[in-house]
Amino acid sequence: MGAVGSGRAKMEAVRIRWWRAPRRWMAASVLVLGVCAVGAAETGIVGEWGWTPLLLACIAPLALVAVRASQRDGSVDLFAPLLPGAALYALMYFVPAVYALLPGVAPAMTKTALPTALLLVLLGWVGLTAGYLSSLGKVWARGLPVFGDRWRESSVRLVVGAFLFISFSAVSLFLYMQGGPVRYLLKYQQLQQQWATRGEWWVHLLVFAMLWALPAFWLLYAQRVSGGGGKSLGMGVVGVFVYAACVSLLAGRGVFIKFLLISAIARHCLGRRLRAREMTAAVVIVLGVLVFGRLYRLWTLGQGLWHGSVGAVIWLGVISSFSYLDTLVRLVTHMPEQLSWQYGATLLPLVFKFVPRALFPEKPLGAGALITSTFFPSAYAAGMTRSASFLNESYLNFGVIGVLAGMFLLGVAARLLYRYLLLQPHNKATVIIYGVSLLGLLGVLKGEVSTSTTLYLYDLIPCLAGLVLIGPLRSRGRGLRADRA
Repeated sequence: MGAVGSGRAKMEAVRIRWWRAPRRWMAASVLVLGVCAVGAAETGIVGEWGWTPLLLACIAPLALVAVRASQRDGSVDLFAPLLPGAALYALMYFVPAVYALLPGVAPAMTKTALPTALLLVLLGWVGLTAGYLSSLGKVWARGLPVFGDRWRESSVRLVVGAFLFISFSAVSLFLYMQGGPVRYLLKYQQLQQQWATRGEWWVHLLVFAMLWALPAFWLLYAQRVSGGGGKSLGMGVVGVFVYAACVSLLAGRGVFIKFLLISAIARHCLGRRLRAREMTAAVVIVLGVLVFGRLYRLWTLGQGLWHGSVGAVIWLGVISSFSYLDTLVRLVTHMPEQLSWQYGATLLPLVFKFVPRALFPEKPLGAGALITSTFFPSAYAAGMTRSASFLNESYLNFGVIGVLAGMFLLGVAARLLYRYLLLQPHNKATVIIYGVSLLGLLGVLKGEVSTSTTLYLYDLIPCLAGLVLIGPLRSRGRGLRADRA
């Protein structure tokens, strides 16, 4: 009996280790993908859409890897990088693939190229997860500098006041140039497009100054939620939140959602952990903002608010803004005949971002401009561009190797960021940097590198400036260590 009991205990220990080890689940998922692919090829079970349904079924084991890799203190951390990354990735590629199977809802996609594009998507997620599960990010995070956590309330108030003054001045100038707030709200979409197509340096500077209201709230809210300040500070938090929310809505619904998510991360890390039902309510609110914002834009353009079925409205209001699958299908189908491999050329606009095209007429185009000018020439002639995701841009530059290598490095960056948080999980400055950087990382995953990095710096630079003024900077973050990341 003793030997039997000992054997059962060993089997239970092995089972627990397997359940808790994300790397083993990663290997098992890759094995399942391989077996399914070989089985489909041998048995000929593919139909009109090729391997598309089978590839969609392979999402489950990869999603389980993301859940297991996001464990923290015995429970799933909802704001670990892989979980929101997996949700965004699914909205970008897997959900549009499901909609592609429904007639008359999503844009038509080449049936023969869709399975190849989905295979690239799965390989990209495998590369990202492999980079996240590697030890590179954990090692590199130990040498990053950290800020002191003892903030003086007077310093916080002074920095927040200065940030709000900069933002309010920029917002006043912005609305004056638009003919007043009423005209801007009534002509929202047209004016947004005009500002998006103007490349003057002062336009970028003005938008940059407007958004200083967001870090002002994060600094004040972090001080309040960590137990600092009195009743007057609490009233100030409410006022600054309302103003920052209005500014983010002026900049666009994406900025507003980013503002809410970073605020939620500060609450999650410094206050009480957000539960699943609270996150579900937040997701419903975010989806409502997306749908309402899309319908409002259509209304400002004089178009109808309801087109077709409920599925078509959901596609138009939510999914179409995140879908990059149709662009990837076009790249797979028409490269390199219509668009040649770029070999890293789409990364150059990041270096020359703030150089006026009048001074540099041959300023290189980003991935979105190249894709739009090639596949959507009428939209490009009208001054509009379609953003390219990180995976699409990686494929545009270096093909399949670029997808695997680029997504692997993105996974390493995600693990470095999460490890940096776990070294000092209750440090206010660390939490703010983590929240801003996590949303910046998700922005890079969704958009092209040059534009997304610029938007990330719009948020990070004022945050770092405020943290330097409030708390001292220490050279290394080795003082506190997490048991495991």
